[in-house]
Amino acid sequence: GLIAYLPTYQGINVYDLQDPAAPLQIGHAAVGGLALDRQGTLLVAAAAEGFSTVDVSDPAAPVVLGQVELEGWSVDVAVSGRYAYVTAGNAGMMVVDLVDPAAPVVVATFVLPGSSHGIAVVGDRAYVAAQYGGLIVVDIADPLHPASLGSFLGGGNVIDVAVSGYTACISEPYVDEVRVLNVSDPAAILEDAVLSLTMPRQVVLHGRLLAVSAQDGLWLCDLSIPGDATLLPMDGARAIAFSGDDILVQQIESGPVAMISYAERYLDPARNVGQGMFGWTGAGTIMEARLTTEQAGAIDWYADADNGTGLQPITNDATWTVLNGTGQIPVWRAVLGHDFSPTGPFCDSLTLEVLRDVPVIDTVADVPDDQGGQVRLRWARSSFDRDGSDAPILSYSVYRRVDARTATGVTPDPQAAA
Repeated sequence: GLIAYLPTYQGINVYDLQDPAAPLQIGHAAVGGLALDRQGTLLVAAAAEGFSTVDVSDPAAPVVLGQVELEGWSVDVAVSGRYAYVTAGNAGMMVVDLVDPAAPVVVATFVLPGSSHGIAVVGDRAYVAAQYGGLIVVDIADPLHPASLGSFLGGGNVIDVAVSGYTACISEPYVDEVRVLNVSDPAAILEDAVLSLTMPRQVVLHGRLLAVSAQDGLWLCDLSIPGDATLLPMDGARAIAFSGDDILVQQIESGPVAMISYAERYLDPARNVGQGMFGWTGAGTIMEARLTTEQAGAIDWYADADNGTGLQPITNDATWTVLNGTGQIPVWRAVLGHDFSPTGPFCDSLTLEVLRDVPVIDTVADVPDDQGGQVRLRWARSSFDRDGSDAPILSYSVYRRVDARTATGVTPDPQAAA
């Protein structure tokens, strides 16, 4: 099952997340661990001046294998291969050899500008959030001789970093910003975007999806959409990790854990089937759907409007399909026809649009420079407004409610469009 290891002031707690709505604590290790990382059945923990290795082959009964003292004050840790990389404030970054987990050994210390805080390791690079030293990219191709590749100062107080591919996100609480960086060239790091959030601290990145723990709560950001940020309904939560369609969070540091669902998706690898769902979003009954995708390879698409009870084939050529069944909960499904090529079929983006029996107003925009006399409306047509409809729409009427005493003539806007 899905297992989570979380640090507390009393030690490391182990949770079974088989039921996301009710995480169950199943184990505990009485060892300091303010920062954790795991590789296989080996858990590494850093806390204050200590570093520990823990065997979690049985999650319900973790066993402490070895410990070693560190310089400075350990803040974060990341493990890669046989080495763990620990940030320790002014002492910089330390490299711990785990070849014998029962006897971990510090084999290198790399002093960095600033105060080393958060760390992420991807491939042969370590990304260190060094507070007033900014973000520092370190070459760890030779772990015994780390070397600086480049840095990005930012606003001057970088405390956490998360990396996916060549995208790095850093948090700077004292300037209320999260920066999205292109780190493909560590010697010339580029700033792609800036998110303005109140006192952001921890950042967790999963592909292009970013979770930020800020003063006013937990934010979820889609980096594919500039400026996108959504406040999730949990006050004071800090993100721990992404897990499928959920985010694992703690209400407070070293506090209880919970799972928050940010999407509803379904995947059955055995049958090569995927499905996504989203909830009721407007008035009326859904009668038509239109699918557009960016894909390669053979993928068959299906959709319906009744929560998946009557899925039917739908094309992905941006044409509208009349659905056999109607409802208010649209669902799509993909079935991949694998050709056994090195890449196989894939889909980079998908948009599912729906039409209802009633027209739905999308926008109401003021017509400028006419002293509030006109507005421009845009709406989605009724599904009955199509060739072959049993009840064809001949015209639309738009009404504006005004006070009878002040009603005046309204001139139609010739640029209005449906």
